[in-house]
Amino acid sequence: MPVFWVGKYDVDRTQGHGDQICMRVNAGAIKSRCDRQKGDERPNILLGSSFWSGPYLVPRYRFGMWVKADQFKGKVALIANCIGSEADPTGPRAELPIDGRCDWTHVSFEADFPRRSSSWVLRIDPVGEGVIWVDDVEVTPLTGI
Repeated sequence: MPVFWVGKYDVDRTQGHGDQICMRVNAGAIKSRCDRQKGDERPNILLGSSFWSGPYLVPRYRFGMWVKADQFKGKVALIANCIGSEADPTGPRAELPIDGRCDWTHVSFEADFPRRSSSWVLRIDPVGEGVIWVDDVEVTPLTGI
């Protein structure tokens, strides 16, 4: 599946988790955090089936990513928001508090989604000051359709 990330981030070709390429996110550069609206500057991607063609989502997924930081103070969240359903607007998430330096650390969570959801947004949210690196973002379906 092709992946197209939007939001404020840079591609770093020196810090990757194993392959020397990853996403570099400056938390201080993200000024707009507006869930479910255009203009959200946090790195995010719309995933899932089409609004028009279906099929509907698999009901359970595991989401994960690797995070590294140097001189970062705050927390980094990986969030999945459902679209097209009555799901919790804050979305299931995993958070990693960081105070200074953090070598590559895996952050993950599992979540159920309503069967009638058409898609979801996967978002990386660094709240604090400093730079983080993110690599090997994973989305794994845990049950069949």
